[in-house]
Amino acid sequence: MSYFGFPFPEETQSFSSHAQVLDYLCSYADEHDLHPLISLGCSVESVRLASLPSVGDSSHTFGSVDGSLSSSEDSSLGEGAVTGTDTAAAAGRHGGGIDQGQSKAEVESTTLGRWEVVYRRRSAPAAAAVADDDDQVVAEVFDAVCVCSGHFDETYTPTVAGLDEFQGTVMHAREYDIPGVEAFVGKRVLCVGARSSGTDIAREISSVAHAVHVCDRSNPVNSKGGERGNVWWRTALEKFEGANGVRFKNGELLEVDTVVWCTGYNYAFPFLEGSGLLTAPASKRVHPVFEHLFHVYHPSLSFVGLPQSIVTFPLFELQANAVAAAIVGRASFPSLAEREQWLRGEDDRLREGGVGPSSRGAHVLGGRQWEYLRRLLRIASGPGVLGRGSTAENHPPQRGGGDEGSAVPNASSKEASPSRGAAAATEGGAQQRHQLELERLLNVLNVKEAIYNDAGDNRPWFPGGPDDYRRRQYRVDWDSGRFSVSYADRKANGEGPSSPAAS
Repeated sequence: MSYFGFPFPEETQSFSSHAQVLDYLCSYADEHDLHPLISLGCSVESVRLASLPSVGDSSHTFGSVDGSLSSSEDSSLGEGAVTGTDTAAAAGRHGGGIDQGQSKAEVESTTLGRWEVVYRRRSAPAAAAVADDDDQVVAEVFDAVCVCSGHFDETYTPTVAGLDEFQGTVMHAREYDIPGVEAFVGKRVLCVGARSSGTDIAREISSVAHAVHVCDRSNPVNSKGGERGNVWWRTALEKFEGANGVRFKNGELLEVDTVVWCTGYNYAFPFLEGSGLLTAPASKRVHPVFEHLFHVYHPSLSFVGLPQSIVTFPLFELQANAVAAAIVGRASFPSLAEREQWLRGEDDRLREGGVGPSSRGAHVLGGRQWEYLRRLLRIASGPGVLGRGSTAENHPPQRGGGDEGSAVPNASSKEASPSRGAAAATEGGAQQRHQLELERLLNVLNVKEAIYNDAGDNRPWFPGGPDDYRRRQYRVDWDSGRFSVSYADRKANGEGPSSPAAS
């Protein structure tokens, strides 16, 4: 999950802890001198489209390699084009899509609008959530806005009948690290949700709980397992009954002491509320957004980090590369018609999946993330944008050892050859150098995809099952594109008594 060209420290386990990830991010910021660019103790109050460009204004173009809107679009505006529109009118007219009375040129002109960002610089420490009279309110105008606020803050809990009558403890997975496993000693626990949070929490608390029930709407039958034999994998939850009862879709009734909602989070952008830029319900799907990243009609507004079920940092980095390439005019950026076509395709995909365009799974990529990352590389295809610091000298072998080798299709020695960039310059100039850079990053993605698939294949199928897969340590030979696997002992992972390593 490391950034390109910035590996985790050699001693870090492949399945790293929260503290190790925090240290890694701080080291990344130190290495790239990012701290002067970060304003701490600030909260964004609003983001609004501040103005549209005047006719012929090319001072802040956005998108393609030739500096125009797009290679397939006309950036000139016809008679009646909108110019100098004020904030309220622009947000109202151009917020969520195309007005029937607008020309294509008028709509495309909005992509070049500047953004007014109003934020509060807090007088108290950044952790203070309540506004203070001494806070300084600042308004600034920017050519582009990138929303990187994450989506693990506003919790989502479904509406279930009878919850108001339940007398036990109710909490969200976000709160789990506060009480720790001690709060579940001897308890009967229901984890609602069977993805990463639900299964990981079930496994951990099963060591002290009387029984753990994992509720999974995709599971048709009940089954029992876990290392202590006290984890139940059950069907969908239907309702709560009485003080402690929970009834499942198959009619079964149980009593539990604690309910843990492992049901994920809402997307929340309070600073965009009232702007008309996003269609409801934004809590489930951020719309209209192209490639889970760019606003379709205002692509100088982007959203890094929307996808779920992904390898986080590499995806964030390639999203950021694509945004940077578009901002500086070096992207292979698609036309408005192509962006709209992509959006319609996503709507169709969700309908065919039986969930509808407003599905909570709209941004869930899973195994589809790898082709998505390759598409991002094609967007960010301008020379000088891709892969800064991504040569093999910055990709030393990964943690671990062992002799279980796996070949990665299409991976080559380019990843391990820092001299190839210079060689390409002598052979054909910047374009050839850029092509080698692109191929190198594609090969790195091949390796990361293979490791991702290997870890997934070794994840226990049963919630709360043995977690030996967490002790898998991956070591990569970038020359050959092969990786090997070894096992860290449990003591090294902080999981209890040491066990012999296996390969």
